[in-house]
Amino acid sequence: MLNSKFIKYGAANLEDIAVIHLNGDFDSVLNLLQGQVTSDCTLIDNKTGQISSLCNEKGFILCNFEIIFDQNRWLIIIKNELKDIFLSEITKFLPFYKVSAGLLSSKVMGFTRSKNQKMLPNECLILSSSKASLSLMVSESDKFPGDLDALSKDNWAINRKILGDHEIELGETGRYRPHELGQQNTRVSFSKGCFKGQEIIARMEYLGKLKKETRLIAHSTPQEISEFIIIGRSYHDQDRIFSSCFGKIDRFSEITGKICSWFVAIMVLVTCLVVVMRYGLDMGSVFLQDVVLYLHGALFLLGAAFALKRGAHVRVDIFYRNFSDSKKAFVDLIGNIIFLQPVCWTILLYSWGYVEFSWRILEVSAEPDGLPFVYIQKSLLIAVAALLALQSFSEILKSFLTIKHNG
Repeated sequence: MLNSKFIKYGAANLEDIAVIHLNGDFDSVLNLLQGQVTSDCTLIDNKTGQISSLCNEKGFILCNFEIIFDQNRWLIIIKNELKDIFLSEITKFLPFYKVSAGLLSSKVMGFTRSKNQKMLPNECLILSSSKASLSLMVSESDKFPGDLDALSKDNWAINRKILGDHEIELGETGRYRPHELGQQNTRVSFSKGCFKGQEIIARMEYLGKLKKETRLIAHSTPQEISEFIIIGRSYHDQDRIFSSCFGKIDRFSEITGKICSWFVAIMVLVTCLVVVMRYGLDMGSVFLQDVVLYLHGALFLLGAAFALKRGAHVRVDIFYRNFSDSKKAFVDLIGNIIFLQPVCWTILLYSWGYVEFSWRILEVSAEPDGLPFVYIQKSLLIAVAALLALQSFSEILKSFLTIKHNG
């Protein structure tokens, strides 16, 4: 497990946490949760809870939380800032199951223990690894039971990140899907029935493309943090800063893809204008037709790296989708190193002189009324090779990290 040396053991008072009681008979609450949350609540018992999520219809995460069954009560343990989102989403379904929801004034304690350390009677396990386990206890008192070291809230949050749980905050609700945060391995069940957003999330899993783009990084200086997109908060512990990070290369591909998506709308509008002019006004425009051709080429060439990042390129396979994450990462690693990287550099090498000559003469369209920017259009050959090579390098790094993490 990565960064296991940074785990701190002990107990923490989690003061920024709300406790929501779903009041109803056992099966009614279970059926309610099964139809809404991403995890499989049938696996919950008095000693084992779950980390889970609510998503919208498009599969984007609305909030993260924990579910425990404590003293015959179904309890949702959630950040105070996210409790209203959960209540707003779940309340509309309560009457159908004869369930009510209310906030409790109970205290929540978080425990980090070594793997085989015995838990207290009212503790509920929520996360575990080969090195440590995380558990929660809901109590009316904030005094630590037993002989345990005190942890800060930051230590507790860092421990969660080390165990691979990257939570969103209020400003990030509706922005990320589970696969983008690695939550498909911790908060999502693909074997239970339907839940909100399940179709899209399941499709992302079926495509077999690793999306665990969020990684825990221990920074030495605040300046290093500015190089990444941060999920949730960064936490300080002694001389290090711990953050759940998106890489810069992935972010650049994301921005490029979103810009290219607007090309489609512009192409549709310009094409409609060309049709109206031709059949309504008996006029033609080579200029506008060239605009469509330029945008069409830019859409596919500049969007190729974005498609690689999202796993949207055509993938026909029999075995890959059934592989473990480590095997998938190994296949991706070999594919990127042996096939994609050489192809990118070959395109770059052979197109350089072709594009350079076009720029030297400032090549224009062969049509009198065409766009005079053929040299810019040809430059897309270099752009697609460079962008794909960068994104491929990012995929190689992610494959290495996945193999190291799971191997």
